[in-house]
Amino acid sequence: MVRDLRGKTIALVWDLASTDLQALACDEECPLAELALLLADGILGVAEMHRHGMIHRDLKPPNFLVFDLPDNTRRCKVADYDLAVPADIHAGAIVNCSIGACIAAILYNKMDPSKLIPRLHTKSAQSEYATILDEAMAVYDNKADGRLVRALLDAALTLTSRLPARRISRFGSLEVLADMIRNVALA
Repeated sequence: MVRDLRGKTIALVWDLASTDLQALACDEECPLAELALLLADGILGVAEMHRHGMIHRDLKPPNFLVFDLPDNTRRCKVADYDLAVPADIHAGAIVNCSIGACIAAILYNKMDPSKLIPRLHTKSAQSEYATILDEAMAVYDNKADGRLVRALLDAALTLTSRLPARRISRFGSLEVLADMIRNVALA
């Protein structure tokens, strides 16, 4: 973060990402285990947002950026916060981003005007869990051997319902989901 003399954040600087989970899912050279471990890493990032009382509201594979590290490993970080809101905010309050209702306003001091229209705020940490699970399944389906991993995850989660929110309630936390994905990847 870059701060002015009074300590106010004026810019956030990130390294350029090497790729994202969507691109890796379509890359035949990327091993499925590596993809799964990166997904688990990104899920822990979402869990950290939730711990800080924020809901992302736009989780999808392209918003999980992958960074190559100097030690030839990779890390996955959550990006694209323009729809993020505090978990306890009412939908009608998402109209004035200058007061910090959206992370994007803090980071970029701007927002698409179409996103400032009051609307029902239906996202919650629970629905984000469900979104992550469904997006993870979509990522796996893009890999040649991904359907096997999806079947393993389905079995491990003992899915009894087609409703994602009910599926994810079997974990209780994103950390448990990340651990399960890691275990499947390393098996």
